[in-house]
Amino acid sequence: MFSLFQDPQRLALLALVLLISLTFHEFAHAWTAYKLGDDTAYREGRVTLNPIVHLDLWGSICFLVSGGFGWARPVPVNPTNFQQPRRDDILVTGAGPASNFLLGLIAAALYFPMAKYGWFRGNDLEPFLFQFLGLMMVANFSLAFFNLIPLFPLDGSHIVTNLLPLNQAYRFKRFNEEFGAYTLLGLIVLPYLTNRSIDPIGWLIREPMSYLIGVLRGLFGMF
Repeated sequence: MFSLFQDPQRLALLALVLLISLTFHEFAHAWTAYKLGDDTAYREGRVTLNPIVHLDLWGSICFLVSGGFGWARPVPVNPTNFQQPRRDDILVTGAGPASNFLLGLIAAALYFPMAKYGWFRGNDLEPFLFQFLGLMMVANFSLAFFNLIPLFPLDGSHIVTNLLPLNQAYRFKRFNEEFGAYTLLGLIVLPYLTNRSIDPIGWLIREPMSYLIGVLRGLFGMF
């Protein structure tokens, strides 16, 4: 945390990544909902790439401090406007993490060839671009996997609720509404209380992200 704030360039790049990543995430929710028949977010001006209407103060601070995960203002969705509420709610909810996977893949598609073939080598832009693309890749994959955790208010809780049979979905939703946010907060704080010896959230993000980045490295011949 402190090393990040002692490095103004990295902090500025991370802030730029924040603007792009969280804005696209919330835009994807709002746009998908609008296309599936719910104009709630559209009427509130959320079908836009203007970051000001999407960013949340504490979620942005968390993103900068953690270096990879945070949140924006939730997009309002009314599933009763959908033709197939459960299916369409999954599509709308999944659009957020999917947008981060897409941004991460785009960054990787530039980052690894740049590293392999030395694009911009000797150019003053090289360190900036290399660091920016690396942060874009890692931060967006982190956001995607973080948001797939099935705890309220993360996207994964909505996806799992809509995949379960109705009676189980009801119980799972009740649990999440009552305890999900507290459970998530406890899991986030746990590594700081255990000197990082117990870090389930970190494990849920790092392990699949490391595997995915390893696969991408292999695809681009970066063994």
